[in-house]
Amino acid sequence: MDVSRSFLLIDNSNSRTKFRLCSQGIIGSEQRVIPTRELSPANLRLLLTGWIFSEVYVSSVVPHAAVILSDYFSCPIYFLQVQDNLPVDFSSYSGSKTLGADRVSNVIGTLHWNRFPLVAVDLGTAITYDVVIKDAASGIIQYAGGVISPGLSLFSDYLSGRTALLHPIMNRLDKLPRFVGQNTEQAMQYGMVSGAKGMIRTILADIVSSLNEEPFIIATGGDAQWAAGLISEIDVVDPLLTFRGLVGFAEK
Repeated sequence: MDVSRSFLLIDNSNSRTKFRLCSQGIIGSEQRVIPTRELSPANLRLLLTGWIFSEVYVSSVVPHAAVILSDYFSCPIYFLQVQDNLPVDFSSYSGSKTLGADRVSNVIGTLHWNRFPLVAVDLGTAITYDVVIKDAASGIIQYAGGVISPGLSLFSDYLSGRTALLHPIMNRLDKLPRFVGQNTEQAMQYGMVSGAKGMIRTILADIVSSLNEEPFIIATGGDAQWAAGLISEIDVVDPLLTFRGLVGFAEK
């Protein structure tokens, strides 16, 4: 990689769009964030004031937001997608053309850890589980497939949306009752969080049983720290995983 390059990394998800600079091969410590629904040329101009870069690399799962980003920047902009020259082989995955850019970026980002087999768990609006393996004979790093399940916010939204008297609740994950709730809100919180915890552990157990050895498990996303505190199978939390993948994409 040309260490003189300075470029902008963008992680555009359904709820939030996050920005970091990468200079001399190092991801910057400052992160700027905007709700995805508020993306506009005016807001981008304000948000990016003072940042200097010559290229933009984007992981986007929101088509209309990708159009806004593409139209805004005058410098070269590159959107991550599955292609032949990536550092991970996706050829054995039949749905590679529909694989979300966030998942592709997470998979590439796992190379930073150099541990195989590996599972990247991204805890956002949805929870995605992506499995990366290394072929012992060829040394080729391959994407083996994944799982998608509802995230914590979807549990809450579905429960409140389908009932007349149960209202939306905040994910105050640090104030849960030990066993059962003492009011309706606590009961909903406990059911949501306990159910999500059980679901995540079951999916991870199924993935582990399909592999020949214990995988290294990385958590990322908004609820990753919560999950790591309750789910012992998680080995490390990496909040930069998606950005690491974008750097890998830029280095290809």
